[in-house]
Amino acid sequence: MMKGVIKASRGAAWSIWLALACTSFGQAGTQRTEGGTSASAKGSGTQHSGYGSVPGRVFAITNGGDLKPGRFAKVYFFFDSKTSGGRVVGSGEGTAGVFFLDENLKGLQENTKKMEQSLKQHEDLPSEAIMCTDKLLVADKAIIATLDWAQKTQHLSSIYMADTDEDGNFRIDKVQPGSYVAVARGQAGVDDVYWHEDLILEPKGSVIVKLHSVDTACIPLTE
Repeated sequence: MMKGVIKASRGAAWSIWLALACTSFGQAGTQRTEGGTSASAKGSGTQHSGYGSVPGRVFAITNGGDLKPGRFAKVYFFFDSKTSGGRVVGSGEGTAGVFFLDENLKGLQENTKKMEQSLKQHEDLPSEAIMCTDKLLVADKAIIATLDWAQKTQHLSSIYMADTDEDGNFRIDKVQPGSYVAVARGQAGVDDVYWHEDLILEPKGSVIVKLHSVDTACIPLTE
C-alpha cells in the first residue's frame, strides 16, 4: 500500500478511453527510445534552440518502504509558464498546464458539491473506495479535456507525452524550457495511481525527473 493515500478503485473503462485518446494525439511524434516510449505532441523532428532531453522514472513508495515502479504508465508534461534563472515568469494564462489544473479543480469541486448535497438530503455518503475512484476519474477527465483543448486551440506543441517501460523509465526529447505540470497515470504494484509533480526545465539542459509524488492510489475493485 502507498503512503498517505486511500485504497480502492473502479475505473477500467476510463483507463481504456485515456489510452486510446493518447494514442491518437501522440502518434505523429512517437519514437522508441531506451527506457520507454517517448512521444512529443508537436510531432516535429526539428531541434529548437534551448530544447533539452528529459529522462525519468515513475514510481511509488509503499508504507513499508518498498519501491513500486509505474509499469507501462502514461506520462504527460503540460507546459505551464516561461522561466528565467530557474524562476517562473508570467502568469501562465492560456497554457496547457493552467487548463489542466483548472479542469482538475472543477472536477474535485463538483465531487465535493455532490457529497454536500447528499449530506443535506441525509443520504449515505459514498464509500472511501468510490471516493478514491472518483478522484482518479477526475484526473483522467482533466487529461482528456486538456488534450482536446490543445488540439482545438493549436497548443499541442506545448504538451509532451511518453509511455514508461516495465521498470517505470521514460524519456522525452526536444522539450522546450519552462515550468510544467507533470502527471502520470498507471499501475504501481496492485494500485491504480495518479502522480503529480511541478517541474522547471532549464534551457539546453538534461535533467533526470523522478515522478514519485502520489496524489491518489486505489486498489482496483472486482465487479
